[in-house]
Amino acid sequence: MNRNHIMNIKEYTESLYVFLKQHHNETIASKQASYMRNKFIFIGLMRDEIKKLISEFEKIHGKISKKDSFLFCQYCTKYSEREMWYIGFKALEGYKKYYVKEDLFVLRQWIEKSDWWDIVDIIASHHLGALARISNEARDNIKNWVDEPNFWLKRCAILFQLKYKKDTDSEFLFYCCKELAHEKEFFIRKAIGWALREYSKSNPNAVRAFIQENNSFLSPLSIKEGSKYL
Repeated sequence: MNRNHIMNIKEYTESLYVFLKQHHNETIASKQASYMRNKFIFIGLMRDEIKKLISEFEKIHGKISKKDSFLFCQYCTKYSEREMWYIGFKALEGYKKYYVKEDLFVLRQWIEKSDWWDIVDIIASHHLGALARISNEARDNIKNWVDEPNFWLKRCAILFQLKYKKDTDSEFLFYCCKELAHEKEFFIRKAIGWALREYSKSNPNAVRAFIQENNSFLSPLSIKEGSKYL
């Protein structure tokens, strides 16, 4: 990462934040906060409006390069307004081929700081999944999250292979689902079902057999979600 760009990206992000805040809509912001159980604050921008405003901003200030998007996302996540997080992770989509194992430390910080499914699921399926394909060391570390006390990290251990299809490490996926089947947390039970459902698109026989063999351990929610396409 080019350290010479740090101040430029910081100033770019600050300017973007000020620009977006000018379009604050309290009515929409209140509804968005309510939907997210009032855990976060919002500027009050809908997705299409964000896209339009970003386009306007980029015409004046330019676009963040793919290589700089990781640092840009770091600056975006320093803001409390959730839209800044969404913008940061949208930009981060272009960074996937540049991941190195050391980036896992920051990804983990984002998971713990974000503390909700909207960002956690983006990181798990898009970014942890991409990093784990590049680095076996990072992949092994992510797998170890199944034993972490933080349930969002556990959820990520279940979901990071979500887009792997036939490349899924089924042995680990099934181990993870069985190991966490006792968890009462909704977001863990939902994740187990989601991961099984997605893998069933590529290997329905394996998922069907797993559910049948472990139906006494798996929650009804996990079974229902996991069996959707079987």
